[in-house]
Amino acid sequence: MKSASRLFFAGLIPVCFLLSCANQPHTGDQNAEAVMAETVDTDAATAATRDSGRQFVRTATLKFRVEQVEQATYEIEALTRAAGGFVTHSALNSITESRELKPVSRDSSVESLRFTVTNDITIRVPSTRLDTTLKAIAALTEYLDQRNIDADDVALQLMANDRTTARTQLFAANRHTKYPKLSQQALDLQKEADAAAIANLSLLDQVSYSTVTLSLYQRTQVKHWLVANDKGIAAYEPGIGARLWNSVTWGWRLVEELVVQLTRFWLLFLAGLAAFFLYKRYKGREALKTQAPGKRNVSVSGE
Repeated sequence: MKSASRLFFAGLIPVCFLLSCANQPHTGDQNAEAVMAETVDTDAATAATRDSGRQFVRTATLKFRVEQVEQATYEIEALTRAAGGFVTHSALNSITESRELKPVSRDSSVESLRFTVTNDITIRVPSTRLDTTLKAIAALTEYLDQRNIDADDVALQLMANDRTTARTQLFAANRHTKYPKLSQQALDLQKEADAAAIANLSLLDQVSYSTVTLSLYQRTQVKHWLVANDKGIAAYEPGIGARLWNSVTWGWRLVEELVVQLTRFWLLFLAGLAAFFLYKRYKGREALKTQAPGKRNVSVSGE
């Protein structure tokens, strides 16, 4: 009897455990169901748009304030990649509003700078993920200045381009048999068909990927730096006595430098000195020659 009761309780425990696990909610399954529901809704909306024959080029323009522009830029780039899109433009700038330099001591000043950080971003995301991306970006805003969303139906333009291409191809196929002399016209029509095909490719790209233009900014910031006081340097200049002595020493150094430079030409000085002595000796001999006849005349008259 005891063994039978033990077997009954041993079999009852796993059954209770399985029942309790079956009643517990599964968070992962719920998240997957939410993602699948979102995907199904998006696909259904896209299919409805295609069934109606409309092709929308969707664009969005947003301007808003964030806490930190740099951090918000990184998050927007990550959201864009997660949505399967890409960034086509990003310009992060710091706009200086004012700059002030105030002395606080004889050798120091405080530089105060007021500036605002902004960023203009252009992203492209799949049109099926535009709404989800805009909702994720809205979570980053502190204050929304504007939000504009446009949808331009280009189905008729696509149809017109398709018909232009088909008509040109038909003419090009029959120009050799029915219109042999219209080669230049056929060339012009071919160019028109190429332009229509390229325009269609551009429109289809805009239909597939929506363009979102974002303008971010943050509160005006003020930063302070302690810098050297260049204007108060006169207080540290030496007195007049020290400056006079510095002038005398500078002049003496100039004389020494001049003497040093002149000694480099000692050979020229020596040659000039030798020439001077030779010249003086030559002049002395000339003077003696001119004086000798005068002395002789004086001696003869004395006799």
